[in-house]
Amino acid sequence: MVFWIVLRTLKYDFINDALLLHWIWYFFYVAIILIPLLTLFVARSICCSEEYRLPTIWKLLMIPAVILVLLVLTNDLHGLVFILPPDQQMNPSTGTYGYGAVYFIIVACVGLCYTVAFIIIFAKNRMMQKKTRIWIPAGCLLLMGIYLVFYALYPPFISRFFADFNVVCCLCLTAFFESLLKLRMIQSNSHYVELFRCLELPAVIVDRAYKEMVATAAYSGVAVDDMRKAEGDPVVLDGAVRLSLASIRGGRVLWQDDVSELSGILDHLQEVQETRSEENDLLAEEIELRTRRAHIEEQNRLYDEMQRQTEGQISLMNDLTTAFEQAKTEEEKRRLLGKIVVVGAYLKRRNNLIFISDKEPYPNIKELELSFLESVKNLQLYGVECGFSNVLTGSLPADEIMHMYDFFEEVVEASLDTMSAMQVVIGHGKQGRFITITTDSNADLSFLAGADRTILQDDDDEWTLTMITGGEEA
Repeated sequence: MVFWIVLRTLKYDFINDALLLHWIWYFFYVAIILIPLLTLFVARSICCSEEYRLPTIWKLLMIPAVILVLLVLTNDLHGLVFILPPDQQMNPSTGTYGYGAVYFIIVACVGLCYTVAFIIIFAKNRMMQKKTRIWIPAGCLLLMGIYLVFYALYPPFISRFFADFNVVCCLCLTAFFESLLKLRMIQSNSHYVELFRCLELPAVIVDRAYKEMVATAAYSGVAVDDMRKAEGDPVVLDGAVRLSLASIRGGRVLWQDDVSELSGILDHLQEVQETRSEENDLLAEEIELRTRRAHIEEQNRLYDEMQRQTEGQISLMNDLTTAFEQAKTEEEKRRLLGKIVVVGAYLKRRNNLIFISDKEPYPNIKELELSFLESVKNLQLYGVECGFSNVLTGSLPADEIMHMYDFFEEVVEASLDTMSAMQVVIGHGKQGRFITITTDSNADLSFLAGADRTILQDDDDEWTLTMITGGEEA
């Protein structure tokens, strides 16, 4: 704005040469173009620290501004800004001229910069008490805009009452920024020393040599040695007074806090923490004890469930063991030992299925296959020729898997003494999943019949026992 006013003074008070007036007119547009851009930069920098620098992307706005300035200064070569009379360097105050396309681009850019700058300043505002006063800075810009419209559309009216275009625009811009300062939309302070001395906090500002520059009324003085100790971390002086230090430009600021109450609170908190720590230790031990108890109870529950579901086989094992101890011949002992192995394999695998079903309601069918394969292997050691086949895949309900295995064990126990061969088939049909056992036992197995079981004996005295377990045909 100073540059603009200097040019205006030269034009109206010192220079009469037409060529120089022509160039001063062009140089007016250096200010007309750059003042709105710098206003936008000011708006962007409000509420930022002293070390803030504009981002590069904002600085790039200087490129189109410089291009527009160069287009104005070289207008005599292309006529894109002002359309001048042919072969004539014209004084705008005396001659006539028209406007080119670039002139309207300049007008649009100027208006856009002022609008965006005002929006940014208003958006950053956090200090203004009464937002209704926003009309004051807005009115300054609006007044300048109205003046520019009249300047372009009604030159006779303007030349009669407000001919000094430069001065009017500079006054409007100065009023705009001054109103922002007064409304605290641009924050500023004054009377720093008086404000600092009025602080109730004991504080002092010293230079780099710890020479006192200004202090608050509550400050009572601190030794330089104590000040130096506070350079790293705050130090506690006599009387439970904490001295803190912070570096500032050209020196340091130190302030004192009464931490006696805080020290008492910290001591109390430490006692509470110790008490809580002891309580937490007791609580952790109690939780650990409850966890062990719950684990033991869960184990006992599983053991009780195993005993309940395999009670018959456990009793049979006791009888076989007693009989084995009383047996007199090796042949009898070998036979009883084979039965013990077969029943023991069932107990092992049945209990394993109970463990698995407690964690997984739908075990994989492979668990059932492994159970049957181990029982079949032990039956073969006993002397029974066995075969096993399974076409089911995927997972089955745990109850169904154990039901199949229990049915197999019932048949084995009922026919073990009299059979020499057995075939087990697991599959699915129209009625659902099934297990079929074929054996050549001479024992009467008809008692195993039930609602879901079919017991048949053919002409060769072979038994075919089928149990439908559930589900539908796959």
